[in-house]
Amino acid sequence: MLDTTYFDAYDSGTFRNYCGPAELHKDLNTLYGLIVGIQADEHINETEIGLLHCWVNSLGTLRTKAPYHKLVAKINEILEDGIVTKEEAEDMIWLCRSYLDYNTNSYYDVITSATQQLGGFVAGISADSTVKLS
Repeated sequence: MLDTTYFDAYDSGTFRNYCGPAELHKDLNTLYGLIVGIQADEHINETEIGLLHCWVNSLGTLRTKAPYHKLVAKINEILEDGIVTKEEAEDMIWLCRSYLDYNTNSYYDVITSATQQLGGFVAGISADSTVKLS
């Protein structure tokens, strides 16, 4: 049997100190796509709410740092009553867009950002496998 205990300490996450702008941009694009995908069927259910909780949990220690703490606070506020309204989802999309202002923050090109948003969108749709066609 292969001993993998070396890898438990090898990737301790210390590299994250050097990836701040890239990681923030990726996380915001993913969250943006996730919310748009969740909203695609115009009904947000428990599975999709769980997906938002998973996104928050994936942040680890970053959730207390700026601007993550604002995003997490807004998500927690939205999820507090267990119901996500269309207006709340739109507020969250606006908040993501305000940080992803491509006019002032051109860290990534459009293709990279769109790819990250697509990943979130697909995750949001696949949470309940439902899209409303209208």
